[in-house]
Amino acid sequence: MLTKNIASLTLGTVLFVANSCFGGIITTLTTNYSGGSSGSGAMFDVVVGSQDLKIVGWELHMRLLRIYNMELYTIPHSWVGSADNSGPWTLAGTASAFGTGPFVGTPVNFGELVLHANTSTGIYITAIDPSTGFDAIFDFNSTSSQSPNYFSGQIGDNIASNSDLTIHAGALVSRYPFGDGLPYSHTGGFTPRTVWNGAISYEVVALVEPSPVAVPEPSPAIALSLIICLVVWRRTKPRKELFNSLKEYKSSKVMNLTESL
Repeated sequence: MLTKNIASLTLGTVLFVANSCFGGIITTLTTNYSGGSSGSGAMFDVVVGSQDLKIVGWELHMRLLRIYNMELYTIPHSWVGSADNSGPWTLAGTASAFGTGPFVGTPVNFGELVLHANTSTGIYITAIDPSTGFDAIFDFNSTSSQSPNYFSGQIGDNIASNSDLTIHAGALVSRYPFGDGLPYSHTGGFTPRTVWNGAISYEVVALVEPSPVAVPEPSPAIALSLIICLVVWRRTKPRKELFNSLKEYKSSKVMNLTESL
């Protein structure tokens, strides 16, 4: 039993240390890189399954071969209703990356982002160009029926999913930031019903707790020693009491004899 407890404790501790030090398995969920339309930013929702996720990387469909500065914003629940209002959004990360051209993903590191289980989060990824305020670098599936990459779905449609994560159709943002003051209804600032081209890489946040520390059971040798000590003590105690009584009796006799003399 003691060996079993130690083995269980060791396994739990090893798994705990391995998960903490080396992280989990990275999974990547990709929409597509077909292109068709372009804009300075993308808004879409992601829905998390039954476990927390740690976003560790992104890939964007960048058509131009140059360095771009970018920002990542998040909003609880959904981007719908807040596309042209920066107030409820949170800046979750910034990054710079060199575009690798059309039809392939460009890796972008915004830093880690934790999305909690059973929640929906609005995402806004945008490029920054100080000179013009926007850049047409992100590709989407086109909303034009004349395009070979035409997307006939609606906002909120499932465009990529697995058991951990779902990416929904959203909107193309033409001007930085948040439509550059144009209302969401203005076609110059937003193009709704589009499919973001890209990928999200993540780890499942499933911390393995170490096994409880078991109190070792006494070995047979220790138990036998305790029993022997108890027996010896019980047998020795009366003898010590008798010896002390005789000693007291002898002392009292000596004292009486001395007094009589």
